[in-house]
Amino acid sequence: MVEGEFRRRLPAGEVEFLRSDPVASRVLEAVHGDPSLDMQLRGTYVDVYYDSLSAFQLDFEGKRLRLGSPTDRRPRPDPWASPWASLADLRPEDIRSGIEWVKDQRAEKASALERYFESNVVRDNRSADSPVLVLDRQVAQPGWNLRLGLVLYDVAAERLVLAGLGLMTNVDRSGEAFEELLRYQALLAHTPGVAAAYPHVYEQKVQLGLLQHDLPRLRVDRSPLLLYVLGGFDQATAATWMRERIRIAVQRKRREFRTLQVHLQTVPGFREPGASRLKPVENLPLFEEWAATENLA
Repeated sequence: MVEGEFRRRLPAGEVEFLRSDPVASRVLEAVHGDPSLDMQLRGTYVDVYYDSLSAFQLDFEGKRLRLGSPTDRRPRPDPWASPWASLADLRPEDIRSGIEWVKDQRAEKASALERYFESNVVRDNRSADSPVLVLDRQVAQPGWNLRLGLVLYDVAAERLVLAGLGLMTNVDRSGEAFEELLRYQALLAHTPGVAAAYPHVYEQKVQLGLLQHDLPRLRVDRSPLLLYVLGGFDQATAATWMRERIRIAVQRKRREFRTLQVHLQTVPGFREPGASRLKPVENLPLFEEWAATENLA
């Protein structure tokens, strides 16, 4: 990894720009007021997600705002003649029409359950009493096709958490998720600057009102915990086919499961509001312990 490629901390002055610029501040206000929106810091820009897909991208260097993703084909509202519009050409009220366009655009697409699950996990772990903070999502390492689902922080354990997400309907992807966790664990071990970015992310997110916690510090001097969040599995009602799917996945990736100390949390009713709230990660069972208890190893 080339130094400087992994960028999360906003440059000096951009936090205040987000809070004071008439258009940029309206984007921030929209995120504060709409639980379905989520803002993540990307160094020279910020991403705003809706349904785990791009709603806005605010480019600080170019002082411009992208509506939707570059692949969206539906005509955009004025003044977005293309995906990008200069902030100088936008009015604060254009942000509301932009959000409505994004939501209509997404409604026309079949919403993948994986995206829906990720959005619910982010949404349900925002409150000031959440034991786990969401610091980052859809983390791409330059040069890799893999994306890590979430970077979290376990408040009680004072440790970063790398998290992969999976659904019972696609449990075979658990192997891919474990490979992602393995690679990102190595990335943080060999590139200290990646972990070192997150105390600054936490501080700036608090300043922007994106996190409600008031922690004395955010520690990154210990190796991160690893977490796999499995949605849609209810041990009390799990059908035989569900258990067999997990059993096969465990057998295929037995070496990875035993090598990595991955904690597991199941979220049976992930579609329900508040159901995707995460528990303190350090207290969760390891994946292989859970699999053995469920007779799935």
